[in-house]
Amino acid sequence: MSTYKGQGGDVVCHQWDFCGGWHFLGPPSWHWNFSYGVWDKAESVIRQGLREYENLARISNHPAFVFPHYDGNLTNTEANAQFVEQYQRTMAFQMTKEFKLVYSRSLDIADYYRRHFSVTPRTVFVSKTDSDKIMYVMQYHNLWAGRHELLARERIPWLTRISTILNLRLAHYGAKDPMSYEYIVFEDQKRSIRFERESPNPIWWFDYTKQEQELTPEGSTIKWVATPDVDIACPPEVNADGVGRPPCLPKWVRQGNQLVIKMKMLTKAEFPDYGIALWGLPEDFTRNPDPDRIKTNAKEFIIAKNTDGEYHLLLFFDLKPDLPIDVSLLLP
Repeated sequence: MSTYKGQGGDVVCHQWDFCGGWHFLGPPSWHWNFSYGVWDKAESVIRQGLREYENLARISNHPAFVFPHYDGNLTNTEANAQFVEQYQRTMAFQMTKEFKLVYSRSLDIADYYRRHFSVTPRTVFVSKTDSDKIMYVMQYHNLWAGRHELLARERIPWLTRISTILNLRLAHYGAKDPMSYEYIVFEDQKRSIRFERESPNPIWWFDYTKQEQELTPEGSTIKWVATPDVDIACPPEVNADGVGRPPCLPKWVRQGNQLVIKMKMLTKAEFPDYGIALWGLPEDFTRNPDPDRIKTNAKEFIIAKNTDGEYHLLLFFDLKPDLPIDVSLLLP
């Protein structure tokens, strides 16, 4: 697909990685190793991965195309052969009954893109793990596999400066592993962005509009963008603590039949089409999360949802110093 300006192109498939989320579908040899041959452990990870792809299709309004990566029986033992056969039977027969799952050739996927889209379709993907699975799913991460360092924690503090994340990434040779137990990937023809809970600012940003590529022996790559530091806090008029203290953290406040949050972008930077994430929308709204009941001065908003039923809100606007951003949720 074309990546910008609405023009059709020759690229008909995009792939983030062999594992787009926390819960990978394959290869079977990795599940064999990480589960120590216990199929039930592997199956729970595979099933959660499929739930997340199912959720992607629902909130993105287009199919999720998944590359599970298959390598078969590599240890030549009877126990491994039985494990791989269980993987084959589960993926081929059981999962295709539980989910709207079909197997297809890459050519068929390319044809689907050409028939239905003139540009890369908008995709919203939410992946979330927990403390029970983290020691399993971290195994394929670069820093754990190479250095036995696990950077991910349950949440990233709201006021984390993005410059500290970028410095950490540079120190670890461009590490792209998740840094929290839940993240959102938003992608369209203009950009690919990753948000990590509970930080409102984007952790990764790839700009597809500039088409600047770095040539390497393996081919060409698109460089990630160093996004600016932005402290997102309450406007001064909302801060009841008075002068001389840092602005308070934004919170949802009930005003009549609405829930309102007021924010101020404390930054020295300007950045077109900047995006932030508001994690965990209030339950009073999410019982009936109608987009028509969301009002904001941001240019655009997008609702995301995880498989636990929690809703998040992405906001896009042209960033500039001291920019106020407000959101109102009309309650039923």
